[in-house]
Amino acid sequence: MMIYFKVLGILIGIAAMLKPIYMHLLPWDENKFPANTLLMKRLLWIVPVTFFGLIMVACTWYVELNTDLTYSMIFTVIFTLAVMRILVFLFDYQAFYKWLKRKLMEDRGKKFVIVDLWVGELGLIMVVLSIVLY
Repeated sequence: MMIYFKVLGILIGIAAMLKPIYMHLLPWDENKFPANTLLMKRLLWIVPVTFFGLIMVACTWYVELNTDLTYSMIFTVIFTLAVMRILVFLFDYQAFYKWLKRKLMEDRGKKFVIVDLWVGELGLIMVVLSIVLY
């Protein structure tokens, strides 16, 4: 099951690493995209995507509890932290929408850029840990 954490860590890490690139380095208005894409009402695609995320976290805990892999708890905790955002998407989308609007308005979206840079750094750490540890 070591391959599970390696593949999951690399895939999610790369997705997180690329977020600052596709959100802020590509030539387009990164503040208009989230504001226009994530509307006041929750879009239809959000529910299946969030359920898929919850299933992935549940599978990660299943593998964690049924195997004895060194350092797998680190990955499990990181993936579990994503549940907070997923649950907000499912049950309190308005709170997420208000947070997003506030971040896009503050300093013309600079705080949004900072959040995405932290996400990118966490992704890099996940990829490196996945390769080194597994």
